[in-house]
Amino acid sequence: MVPSVEALAIAPVLAFCAVKDAHAVGGRVWNVVPLDWQSAVFKWRRDLEWALDGYMRGQVLVAVLVERPWSSCSRRP
Repeated sequence: MVPSVEALAIAPVLAFCAVKDAHAVGGRVWNVVPLDWQSAVFKWRRDLEWALDGYMRGQVLVAVLVERPWSSCSRRP
């Protein structure tokens, strides 16, 4: 499936808005969480971030290792 031109134009704008507003949205979420639960939610969020960071590092490592042998195949003498 080939992405449309509109999707390629809109994706960076949406990504920028998500990154720019992340702090404001995070503050609003903490206002919704009851005080008794905030420490547990914070620990859960920290554990989730740790797991996602490890997953992303693993994906980058796999991409680099898989790309390495194939990069020499595309070169022509």
